[in-house]
Amino acid sequence: MQAAPAVGNTSLTTEDIQEVMESLAEQVVSCPYCGEGIDVLIDHQEAGHQYIEDCQVCCKPIIFDVAVDSVGNMSVSVRDENDTY
Repeated sequence: MQAAPAVGNTSLTTEDIQEVMESLAEQVVSCPYCGEGIDVLIDHQEAGHQYIEDCQVCCKPIIFDVAVDSVGNMSVSVRDENDTY
């Protein structure tokens, strides 16, 4: 087992890093403000949660809703902060 570089006071193994990377899924979403396509990494562990990330182009806050269906397919929807549920 090869040790990866230390992060803070924690040493991560290559297996630790691989596990984290496997839980991430790359998605392309369109900013609800400027319409630009943005590549984001979504963590499967965020399913059922909401979080805010600023657009990489126009810097406005995008609300992300992450869901996983009964077969494990992940979906991501985005909206601006003024949209109502």
